[in-house]
Amino acid sequence: MSKSTRIIILISIAIACAGIAAWLLFLKNPQKNPVSNNLPQVELVLGKISSITDSTVDLSLRALVNNPLPVGLKIAHLKYKVAINGKTIIEDRHDTPVSINGNDSSVVTLASKLKIRALDQQGDQLAAMGIDSADYQFQAVIFPQKPILGKDSLSFSVNKRLPLYRLPEIELADFDLKNLKLKDTDVVIRLRVKNRNAFSIRFQDPVYSMDLGKQKQFAGGKVAGVTRVNAGSEEVFTIPLSVRLGKALRATAQLLTKGKHLPYKFHFKSKIISDNQVINNCELRLVIDGKLQDLESAKKNLGKD
Repeated sequence: MSKSTRIIILISIAIACAGIAAWLLFLKNPQKNPVSNNLPQVELVLGKISSITDSTVDLSLRALVNNPLPVGLKIAHLKYKVAINGKTIIEDRHDTPVSINGNDSSVVTLASKLKIRALDQQGDQLAAMGIDSADYQFQAVIFPQKPILGKDSLSFSVNKRLPLYRLPEIELADFDLKNLKLKDTDVVIRLRVKNRNAFSIRFQDPVYSMDLGKQKQFAGGKVAGVTRVNAGSEEVFTIPLSVRLGKALRATAQLLTKGKHLPYKFHFKSKIISDNQVINNCELRLVIDGKLQDLESAKKNLGKD
């Protein structure tokens, strides 16, 4: 099966558990600064995902910075990173200055992006070895505008052993153009969604569209309500897409000249609804591209189910 027809995406559970679960654990078990109780402390208390694409995840982390000093603390910037088994999946910095009063605390929102491929490769390697958990490491360094007790920077590091969560898969498994007729019509696509995690995935009001050859928005459709994929299950959904007469005629002409070599792009957009507040209401935007010939093996595999 070609790379373009099988794109593994990081949906709700993947991000929440592989990148954010460690931080949620800190909410219940905050980690204090190991250097001294008289120095500032940093706790990662909550993460929130705003959007997911086939390559990146936009997320924000909330860091609680405690200042036990009797005087105000001004932080010029801070750096942070998250790793799984020593492999960094997030590395970023916050450059907006932060001021915290003496004997007070403040929540700092850290906006960041996570590359899905880095997390996906790490998860596949561990799963192939039969390992179902991983070491999660969080590191942060704050840089005060003025040295604190002779220190130009303060470092924080926390390690946790947490379960390994696998990434759900979405695959375009079939695209039937046989119904193209000399009138407005529908074509049928089939999506395979595999959830290898211990909780369900729900998509609210998903919207679909498809580019075919040089035709943008060749076909489109949407499904009202919630589409659910249960924990540990694999589902195949049949979806009709509406096609106008003019586009159907142009598609027929393209098929005659290029046949199975005709390229396509499938666009999927939906809101994710989840009991997990980290990913609840985040936007999912996925693009799958390839050529019609790439669907042959996927279609054969579909028939074996």
